[in-house]
Amino acid sequence: MIVAVRRYLPGLLFALAVTFVGFNIHWRFASISPLVASLVIGVVVGNLGVIPQSFAPGQKFAAKRILRFGIVLLGTQLAAKQIVELGGREVIVVLLVVATTFL
Repeated sequence: MIVAVRRYLPGLLFALAVTFVGFNIHWRFASISPLVASLVIGVVVGNLGVIPQSFAPGQKFAAKRILRFGIVLLGTQLAAKQIVELGGREVIVVLLVVATTFL
C-alpha cells in the first residue's frame, strides 16, 4: 500500500495542482472552462519537458482511472433526472452499466 502511494502520489499531486490552477483561471475569467484551462496547462507543461519521470505513474493513473470516473459522474449528473423518472428496475440497470465501465 505504501509503495503504491509513493509511486502514484507525485503525479497525482501534480494533476491536482494543474486542476487547481485551471479552476483559479475559471474563477478569474468565467468564460474559460476549468477543464479547458487545465488541459492547456497540462499540454504546455508536458511539452516543455519539465515534468519529472517519477510523475508518470500518477499521471497515467489520473488520466485513465480518475478521468474516466469524472466522465461517468458527468454523464450521471446530466442524466440523473431522466434516471429517476425511469423507476426501480431501470435504475439498477443504469447502475450496473456504470459499474461495468470501470472493469
